[in-house]
Amino acid sequence: MLLRHINGQVVMSIVAAALLILVGVAAIGAMYFYAVNNVTEKAPTAVITNLSSGQVVAGHIEIRGSATGEIQAIFVKVDGGSAVSATPKAPDDFSSWSAVVDMTTSGSHIIEVQVVDSEGKVHSNKQSLTVAEPAPTMAPPPDQLIEATGAAGAEVQYPLPVVTGNKADLVGPTCSPASGELFPIGNTTVNCVATHSGDELSASFTVSVNDSTPPAIQAPQNVISNASGEVLTTVSLGFPIVSDIVDANPSVSNNAPSTGFPPGTTSVVWTATDDHGNFAVAVQMVTVLAGTPDMSVTYSSGGGGGGGGGSSRSSGTTPPVVIAFPLGGTYSSSKSVALSANEQATIYFTTDGTIPTTSSTVYTSPFGITSNKTLMYFAKDESGNEGSVVTQVYVIKPDKTKPSVAISQPAANSDVIATDGEILVTGTASDRGSGIKLVEVHLDKGQFMTATPRSEGDWSSWQATLSIADGKHRLVSGAIDNAGNQAWKNMNFTVGTPSPPPVPSPDFNFGAAGDWGDMCPEDRLANDG
Repeated sequence: MLLRHINGQVVMSIVAAALLILVGVAAIGAMYFYAVNNVTEKAPTAVITNLSSGQVVAGHIEIRGSATGEIQAIFVKVDGGSAVSATPKAPDDFSSWSAVVDMTTSGSHIIEVQVVDSEGKVHSNKQSLTVAEPAPTMAPPPDQLIEATGAAGAEVQYPLPVVTGNKADLVGPTCSPASGELFPIGNTTVNCVATHSGDELSASFTVSVNDSTPPAIQAPQNVISNASGEVLTTVSLGFPIVSDIVDANPSVSNNAPSTGFPPGTTSVVWTATDDHGNFAVAVQMVTVLAGTPDMSVTYSSGGGGGGGGGSSRSSGTTPPVVIAFPLGGTYSSSKSVALSANEQATIYFTTDGTIPTTSSTVYTSPFGITSNKTLMYFAKDESGNEGSVVTQVYVIKPDKTKPSVAISQPAANSDVIATDGEILVTGTASDRGSGIKLVEVHLDKGQFMTATPRSEGDWSSWQATLSIADGKHRLVSGAIDNAGNQAWKNMNFTVGTPSPPPVPSPDFNFGAAGDWGDMCPEDRLANDG
C-alpha cells in the first residue's frame, strides 16, 4: 500500500511538472507570436543639411535635406505657416530633397519638417534657425520733373534714397546737389552716397527743371474807328502788357493786317512767346465804322478777352458779336479759351451743350477745356441787344506718344576736331502727335541750350554750336513736343587738337629745272658755286 501511495505521488508530480512545462512553452510561444506579429518598423526621418544659423540671409531660401525610410511625401513649414511640398531626388526617392520657402524677415525662425510614411502617418521634427538681414541696398527716388520758378531755375525739394537691408553702422545717405538747393533750368544729375561697414553704396537720379509756363499777356484796349474814306483804314492798336516768370523779354507779335482794316469788326490776336517756346494769346477787337456812326463811341480800359471787355456804345440796335480763341477743333492737349465781344457786353456761356441764357455762367476770364466739350455762347450789350448763340466743339485727344530725336553729328564714340574751340552738333527730330516744341542739347554738366530748327516750327533737322575743350565728352539731346512728352538721346565722343601738318623731308631730286639728277649734295653745292 505504501509503495502504491508513493508511486501515485510521483506520478502526480511528474504530471504537474509536465503541465508546468507545457504552460511555459505555451507562454513562450505566445510571446514569440506576439513579437513576430507586432514588430514596429523604425520611423522614417528627414534632416536639413544646408542651413546654419547666422549664415542664412533673409529672402527666398532653398532648403535641402536627406531622409531615410519608406516615405510618401515631405512638407516644410516656417513658423507654423503654410506647408511647402518638398521635391524628391527622383519619384519616390526622398534620400535627398529640396524646398523653397520665404523667410523675408531677419531673426529667429522655427522650421518644421513633416515626413509622411508609407502608412500615411506624419512624423515631424523642428529646428530653430537665425536669419541674418541682407546686405543693404540703396534705391534712388524717381527722377524729378520740376517747373521753373524764375530765370535761375527752381529750389527743388526731393526725397532721399531708400536703404533696405542691414542698416547697422549705416552712415548717410547724403546727396549732391542737396535737396532744397537752387537747380538751374535743364537736367541735373544728383549723386547720392552712403557707407555701411566701410562699403560705399551709391545711387543717382535726375532733376529736370523745365519752363512750360506760358507768358501772361493782356491785349491793348479794343478800338473803334471811323472809316478813313479809303477801302482800308489804318488804326493805332497800342501795346499789350506782357510778363513771364523766366524770360524777361518774351517776343510779341500779332496778326493785324499790314495794309489796314476793312469796315466791320476784325479780331487781332496778340501772341507772346518766351525763350522756351511757351506762348499765350490775347484778343483785341478792332471795329471800323463805315460812314458817320449813329451812336456815340467810348473806349474800354481793358481788353485781351477778359470779362467781355471792349468798347461800349451808349445806344443802338446792333447786337454784339463774340469770338472765341482758339476756335473749336481737335487738339492734342488742353486749351485755354478766351471769349471777347466787339463792344461792352456781358458774355454768357455753357460747356455742356445746352443753349445758354442770361441765367448761364457769365464769362470773366479765360477758362480751360481739358476734355471733349461743346461750348455755346452769346453776349448782351448795355442796350439790351442780344447776339446770336455761337457753338464751338472742342475735341481733346491727348498726345501720349514720345517724340523721336537723334544726333547726326558728331558720331558716337568718334574723334572730333574743334574749330576755334567750337563744334557743330546736328540732328533730327520728329513727332507724330502734337509736333515738336523744341530741341535742347546739353554738354557734360553744362547748361541746356535750345537748338536752332531748320525753319520756324520745322525740327526735322536742327543744329547747335557748342564751345568745347579737348578731352572726352558726353552729349545729350532732348526733344519736347507740344504736349510735354520728352525723348532723350546721349552719346560719348572725344575732342582732340589737330596734328600739325607734316614737315616735308629734303628731296634733292629736283627734276627738270637745272636737272641735277642724282648728284650728291657736295656736287650740287659745287654747281651752286
